[in-house]
Amino acid sequence: MTASTGGDFERRSDPYRHELMAHCYRLLGSTHEAETQLWTALHRAWHAYARFDDRRAAMRTWLYGIATTACLQSLTARRYLPSGLGGPSDDPDRPPVRGDDVRWLQPFPDATPRGDLRLAFVAALQLLPPHQRAVLLAA
Repeated sequence: MTASTGGDFERRSDPYRHELMAHCYRLLGSTHEAETQLWTALHRAWHAYARFDDRRAAMRTWLYGIATTACLQSLTARRYLPSGLGGPSDDPDRPPVRGDDVRWLQPFPDATPRGDLRLAFVAALQLLPPHQRAVLLAA
């Protein structure tokens, strides 16, 4: 890829970076992991930009597809613990801890008044399997 092509990619992809970051965050629930996967997606897109064809897809659609794939690959590589397991307890009669809470979920650093509602939506998304999350977000 030449320097002019790389500059063209940056100019065309830059307007979508913030919304792609938000998309990755909705899929992953973690700002840190979303940022990592966004950079992975942009790196992949930069390498494939020479083969990008405006007649086949819009730049935004193409970037969303690459970002979604990067996030799904990240999600399928995660190691999951069995649900219902919690820490040790001194009370043998205590019911098992539910495994469907999302304690690791981080709020997206966005100063909007509906941030709490968005966080609840992202928390609910984390209970879906990765591909169902992607389909719901694409709808």
